[in-house]
Amino acid sequence: MTLRRKTQIALGITLLLLLLLLDLTFTNFLRRSAEQTDRERITLNLSRAVVSINAEAKTLSAIAANWAHSDATWNYMNGRNPDYAADTLNRNALTEIGISSMIFIDSGNMVRLFRNFSS
Repeated sequence: MTLRRKTQIALGITLLLLLLLLDLTFTNFLRRSAEQTDRERITLNLSRAVVSINAEAKTLSAIAANWAHSDATWNYMNGRNPDYAADTLNRNALTEIGISSMIFIDSGNMVRLFRNFSS
């Protein structure tokens, strides 16, 4: 084997090793960069979801507080207004305030009323 051939083989192997090292370096860099971008995107989307859920929870809490402190609701829960559910809790009333279901639970944790107009 001539010196020229040995030099070509050595340079070829060196070039292949350098290309392999370069490929591994950039692949690792790109993988870490993609993972970081994914984490940032997921964090942003989760924070948006949390804000949305908290806003919905505040709205539902305000609606629940309004209905809970209503004298008519109080009388119904204490058995003094049996027509309340039929007169007040219809599809139009619940849809108007933006909810499709309502559950009344007494102090003994028993369900007194369940209305669902989601379908």
